[in-house]
Amino acid sequence: REKTASMSQEEVYNWLNNMPNVSIYEGPRLAQPDEVANYQTADGIEKALLLANVIRQKNPQLDIILTANNHSVTLQAQKEYNFTSEKNLEKSIRIPAENQ
Repeated sequence: REKTASMSQEEVYNWLNNMPNVSIYEGPRLAQPDEVANYQTADGIEKALLLANVIRQKNPQLDIILTANNHSVTLQAQKEYNFTSEKNLEKSIRIPAENQ
C-alpha cells in the first residue's frame, strides 16, 4: 500500500506496465501484491491482482471483475485494464462492492 498510496489508478497501471512481465515464481504459483511491489517484476495476472487491491482500497464502492483467459487478463472496475500472462490460467472472479 505504501508504494501506491500517492498514485492514481492510472499511475499504478502505468507503473505495472513498465515492470518486466516475468513472475518471480514458475508454473501456476502467483506472487502476492507485496512481492510484486518489492521485486518490481510480475506476470500480468499478478499485476492485475495488485491493481485490484489498490482499487479496492481507494474505491470500495466499485465492483471488480478479474478474468484470466490463458494469455489475456482483464480487470474491470469502472474502467478496463488489460495485461498479458504466461500462467495459462482460466478463471473469472468478482469482488463485489462493499455493502452488497
